[in-house]
Order: sequence, then C-alpha cells, then structure tokens
Amino acid sequence: MTRRMFVAAVPSVEWQEEWEEFWSVRRETAVAQGLRPVPDGSWHITLAFMEQVADPELIELTERLTEAAATSGPATIRVAGGGAFPNPAEGKLLHLRIAHGEEALQQWSRRCRNAANNAGIVVEGSRFVPHVSVARSNRRVEMTRWVQLLDAPLLPSFEVDRWDLIESDLKAPRGQAYSVVETFPLGA
Repeated sequence: MTRRMFVAAVPSVEWQEEWEEFWSVRRETAVAQGLRPVPDGSWHITLAFMEQVADPELIELTERLTEAAATSGPATIRVAGGGAFPNPAEGKLLHLRIAHGEEALQQWSRRCRNAANNAGIVVEGSRFVPHVSVARSNRRVEMTRWVQLLDAPLLPSFEVDRWDLIESDLKAPRGQAYSVVETFPLGA
C-alpha cells in the first residue's frame, strides 16, 4: 500500500483563527468564482511532498525526519501579501507569501527532502517556494484582484516548533482530507 504524504510547518491556532476571521467573509465569493478554498484548519506550509510512500519506506522516513528535526531549531514565520501560481493573470493556486522566516523554511525543506530521498522515496522536485495555500482552481483563472485583496490583512507572526508528516486522502467524501501521521519536535 502506498500513501500520498507531505511534511508541513503548521501555523499556530491563534494565526489560523485570525486568518479564518478575515477569509470567512470572502470564502463564498471565492467559491462562486470557481475557486476551491483550503478547508478550515488545513492551512500549512509544505516542506516536502511525496506522491507515493510505501509502508516499509514510511518507517525509515519517520526515523530520518526525527533526526533532521532534532538538529533544526524553531523559527518565527510571518506571512504578508498574496500571490498566485503560476501567475496572477492565469492562477491555479491562490496563496499567502512568506515575509519573514523564509531562510528557515528553505533549510527545513532541504532537510525534509533529503530525509525522504535517503529513505528511498521520490520527492516532488519543483523549486521550493514557501507559501500558505488559500484556494485552488482546476483551470487557469484571473486572480489579480484576489492577490491584491490578500495584501490587506495584518496577520500575526507564528512560531513553528515542529514538523507534521501528513497523509493526504484525495478520495475523502469532501474531495480531500488530511491526517497527521507523526509529529517531529524541532531541536528535541
């Protein structure tokens, strides 16, 4: 059996509550415009994505992530402003940009990707651009106004003191469900 998994830095509960307060009044409009908002409480920064993780590889992956996390320190992260991939004029993913803490996120991503590679797992290999996903679209859509809107909220910084290994189930009743498989304290 294989699983679809990713390692993530998860914003604090306080940050998620503030973001939800800002986003909740805009969610319905986003849906009406063909966007699929990330479910409440599922916001995260993906450090490494693995399409297929077999059970034997999972054991080694958790061991290697434990080691990598133990030698990585916590960091303060701040998001500010919006963005869209591949670009705002033809967006498929609306996101929040990282304004502070990008260096730590880059380092963590390298360590998580190395842990997966050394466990024999293929890691999605595109260039790492740290961000918090907000909404997706199956087709390219004009997102310029959404990106500008996301420049408005003044969200608090948050401390990341752990990584979560998360399983992503695309066959869940609502289209996608996340479940935390393991947590790795930083600097433990």
